[in-house]
Amino acid sequence: ETETNTGFVSEIEEIISFSEPVENLPSDNIFKFSLTRDNRTHEIQSASVLVQVKFKRRKNKKKKRKVKSQRINLILSTVDDRGRIVQQISRKKARISRTNWFKLFLPKYLIQRALLSDNASIKLHIRCRGCKRFAKLVLLHGTKRKRKRTKTNKSKRKRQRMRSRTLGKKRRLSPTRPFLLIHTKVKFRSRRETYRCEQTNQCCKLPLVFSFAEVGWSDWVISPPSFKTNVCSGGCNSGSDWNRGYNYTYHCTDRKHKSLRIMYFDKTGAVIINELPKMIVTECGCS
Repeated sequence: ETETNTGFVSEIEEIISFSEPVENLPSDNIFKFSLTRDNRTHEIQSASVLVQVKFKRRKNKKKKRKVKSQRINLILSTVDDRGRIVQQISRKKARISRTNWFKLFLPKYLIQRALLSDNASIKLHIRCRGCKRFAKLVLLHGTKRKRKRTKTNKSKRKRQRMRSRTLGKKRRLSPTRPFLLIHTKVKFRSRRETYRCEQTNQCCKLPLVFSFAEVGWSDWVISPPSFKTNVCSGGCNSGSDWNRGYNYTYHCTDRKHKSLRIMYFDKTGAVIINELPKMIVTECGCS
């Protein structure tokens, strides 16, 4: 949150959109993001697609050896209504030795153009070079587990019955499918605040920036990367009750708070969005 000389405060907000299947295009490598037109007036700061890559461990190894990292190349492109690649918009070169999430940045104009379009959506295609042997993209419907096949007629008939039951049914979307993260700047008129620290020893509000990277949490906290809060500091005037015969001691403490909206990965790699109460101190006072 930053204050300007014009009396307005700008605040960074997040827009999150999970990938969805595109009608008449059954490929998992093609997906779309739906946006809300209410965000057309917001100033786009950054946009990125986060995709999970699952690392394949080699089997039939007697001794556990140190896993060597493998090179992969993620390529993100726009597609037309028929699923044909139009333009490459982002590329990410990385090394992988375990299942991990990767971020591919999108150009701002792509988001702005989508917000002004009739359907307010973006269709994208992703592919991974180097993923065939060592890794696999986790897309709309996750990754399939290979089952051991038996040669009995009974198991064959069972598989045929299962296929007939699932025909016509929608496949369940993976909780770890790709998602779009947009940061926008929103301006609103600020209110005059008291108890700001300006060469005073009295109770006041000291600004503090908390960074998740500095405490080593950036590998599981997606957004925000940091947040601004305040620390209450300074002295307070003492009081007394002459009728009861004792003095009051006041302390500088926080009086009002705001919750913090945080997005993070849980132990399974799924994306969780939560509101943490009383994380941001907005007002200090003596009590």
